[in-house]
Amino acid sequence: MRRAFRILTASTLLLFSALCFAQESIEGLWKYDGFFYQEHRFENPNPDLHLYFTFFANGRHRLEWWRENDQEYCERTGSMELKDSNLTLTTEWLNPKNHANCGKDPDMRLNRVTTSPVEFKGDELWMQLEIDGKPFFYIVKRIR
Repeated sequence: MRRAFRILTASTLLLFSALCFAQESIEGLWKYDGFFYQEHRFENPNPDLHLYFTFFANGRHRLEWWRENDQEYCERTGSMELKDSNLTLTTEWLNPKNHANCGKDPDMRLNRVTTSPVEFKGDELWMQLEIDGKPFFYIVKRIR
């Protein structure tokens, strides 16, 4: 009986530890909120820009953006993988109604694969890129 209790207690502690250190969930709707560069946090410099990532439980993602009072609309979908704090996105579909300027963004090309280190900070997701060899963090905020 004592042995069974010890095994149950050890199993419970292992499960609790795994839950405490589990990677946060990326699932949900995230809106662009700003960026962090050279030790400064900047709010969205263009409040007319509406950029949303949706990450689904089935390993899929959707990115769409548009600007107020503008005809440009861009949308893509594809697969995603979050592993060891690295987010890998693969573009597998482009909306045929995308504005011609969407193609200027290299990530808006079919079969494009990008991997970025990410960090959860409260209700924000910081995606690390680089500009001139310096870290640049693209910040999206969970809205649901």
